[in-house]
Amino acid sequence: MASPHDHHGQLAALRSLERMLSAVEHHGLSANEFRVLLALADDSCALVELTDRLDLPAVAVRAATRHLAMGGLIRRRQGARRKARVSLTAAGLTTLRLLTATATHPNDLAPAST
Repeated sequence: MASPHDHHGQLAALRSLERMLSAVEHHGLSANEFRVLLALADDSCALVELTDRLDLPAVAVRAATRHLAMGGLIRRRQGARRKARVSLTAAGLTTLRLLTATATHPNDLAPAST
């Protein structure tokens, strides 16, 4: 049986997740777009590598990266189609930091709806 402390920890984690999801929605991002931002947090990569990292269909990754690039959050460097590279822009890094900080600092963005 879980202790009351475990239950409170689970509730806190769920609230953090809810705040982050609300922040993602607030920024007009899809779950796949948020996953792309997270995957690019450490380094740029080839589009095909990103597809493998996320274990998503290529069409879903292309759609997400296209939307993020149009919003100025990532940069797509052209090359041969399978050699195209993607990376976060300064705006993308700032957005990602804000979204992830929202989970631990709820006052950084509008509160999650209840």
